[in-house]
Amino acid sequence: QHFVITCARVHLPEQRDDIVAKLAILEQGSRVLLDLSGTESFGSGAWEVVAELADWCDISVCGLNPGCGGVFHSWGLDRLLRIFPSEREYIRYLEAQAQ
Repeated sequence: QHFVITCARVHLPEQRDDIVAKLAILEQGSRVLLDLSGTESFGSGAWEVVAELADWCDISVCGLNPGCGGVFHSWGLDRLLRIFPSEREYIRYLEAQAQ
């Protein structure tokens, strides 16, 4: 089972809190896809929260554009979170894992 979280521009504490609230209701180890394809920018504080939650959930990211990817790559989050070009590729990955 996987979950898709689609975010708008994420910088403010209440925007980060929305992500935390959605992830907090999941069981530990749940698979989560953070879809940033419609997101213009994703702040460092938001990435910090996502990195901390990666111990709770298996978080992957798709739709990572340059506005969201700068901090992601400079912090080395690609070693912690999987990156997929699209939700479709993420689903293919899950299907392959299930076989």
